[in-house]
Amino acid sequence: MEKQKLSAEASLELISQMINQSKHNLNRGSFNSWIGWGVFTTVLGLIIYGVVSATGVYQWYYLWFLEFVYAIYDCKRNERQTGDVKTHIDNAIEGIWQALGWLYILTPVALTFAAIYLRHYYAFNMIMPLVLIYTIVGVAFTGVILREKWIIAIPIVGALSPLYMIAVVSSQRFEHWQMLLFVVTFFVVMVVPGMILNYRCKRLNK
Repeated sequence: MEKQKLSAEASLELISQMINQSKHNLNRGSFNSWIGWGVFTTVLGLIIYGVVSATGVYQWYYLWFLEFVYAIYDCKRNERQTGDVKTHIDNAIEGIWQALGWLYILTPVALTFAAIYLRHYYAFNMIMPLVLIYTIVGVAFTGVILREKWIIAIPIVGALSPLYMIAVVSSQRFEHWQMLLFVVTFFVVMVVPGMILNYRCKRLNK
């Protein structure tokens, strides 16, 4: 009985160590991937919003494809910084984001072709809420794995934004100002959890 108790305690301790190691691996410095993606997307979104507002030319929305350029940079950055021991938890988190990564790629490409083929350009407006939903799912699931309540709660609350956007797009009443809603929501569900993760890692290292 004593052996079983010690074994259970040792297992819990091992799981706790793996979670802490995964937090450290995911954080990778003060400018982790979540903060990087959040800041880049926010700045790009504000630039696109400003240019479209000033010119009235909605083709500037194609600048969103610069996200793919940043994705290449982020992958290269992570490859350079890979050196820590990877745990099973790391593999689980990586699997979640790889699956979502394919959705990030396929969604704008598929909806672009659909909009051109159907000549119904409201399909473009579905990209932003869908991207938000993918991001919210990824961050929340990561929070569950890392046992971080705030990293779970923040994106769940943020889900109200894409749900509202989907309702508006479905009624064909999408307006340009809603890009600001996308930008603010993306910042909250990516940068804020990234800062929380960074804070937790600093506490663990003390």
